[in-house]
Amino acid sequence: MRALVLLICVMTAITSPGLAEAAGKSKRQPDMSAGPAMRFVIVRSHVNGCEPNCPQWISAEGVITAQTPSLLRKALKQAGGSQLPILMTSPGGDVEAALALGEIIRTRKLDVGVGWTFFAGCWPGDRTCNVTARQKGRYYGTPFAWRAYCLAACLLAITGGRKRLAAGASLGTTEFSTPMTDQRITYQERYRIVKGKKKVLSRKVIKRETLRSYTTSKLDKASWKKLRAYAGKMGVGNGYLALFTKARPGSVYFVSGEEALFTGLITSLDSARSLVANQLCKMTPAAKNCVRHVGAEKS
Repeated sequence: MRALVLLICVMTAITSPGLAEAAGKSKRQPDMSAGPAMRFVIVRSHVNGCEPNCPQWISAEGVITAQTPSLLRKALKQAGGSQLPILMTSPGGDVEAALALGEIIRTRKLDVGVGWTFFAGCWPGDRTCNVTARQKGRYYGTPFAWRAYCLAACLLAITGGRKRLAAGASLGTTEFSTPMTDQRITYQERYRIVKGKKKVLSRKVIKRETLRSYTTSKLDKASWKKLRAYAGKMGVGNGYLALFTKARPGSVYFVSGEEALFTGLITSLDSARSLVANQLCKMTPAAKNCVRHVGAEKS
């Protein structure tokens, strides 16, 4: 006996957009409550005595968003063949994007330091200032490590660095958080009973109702598996991931220099400034991030 049935079904589903952290939940749009989205600019040292062969670096500051990896690729394209270190300061953000950042950094064999840049003359976002053609889109600035910070998902991103330096800066972890939504889904289903068994012919959603939205700090097995695989690829062990479990709800766990070095979060107790020091360009051969610019004009 065969029968064709049209049935209205109701079911409840739980949806999640993926990994996130308290410093900036995983959203397609930047979480502006934590500050502006991360931007990348190429900076030439403004420290006296370096010209005509000065260190250059990529300044990376702001919240990590879904768009951040593509912005880094754009900056690296602008840098051309110059192997520039990255000086990063960030409160965290999108975990998936942070993992992608780390992958890009490791693939390009770049060094990373936790630091920030004090710009001389033109600074990013200043619409009244034009970067001259002579500067080729580059800015002038001075690197600093004090008051720099790398929190939450930022710690995942910097793990991609060949060298990872953070002396004088703050490193901190927060709880992982995953936004969840409970929904009641009503759908229309057509099916046929064939020899006592149900065979679905079509299913169409006709109504969605949001029951509640909440955030959980519990990660599923798939998420932990992905994080462990990333940590292994970056050459750090389980102790590194354990740092992310030390933060209490709604708080930041600040990582000591000894912890950071022991777990592989950093590679030495040097400052980010050592990646862009003038003396690097006076050695033979000069560091790869030293760029000669005869007659350079500082603005």
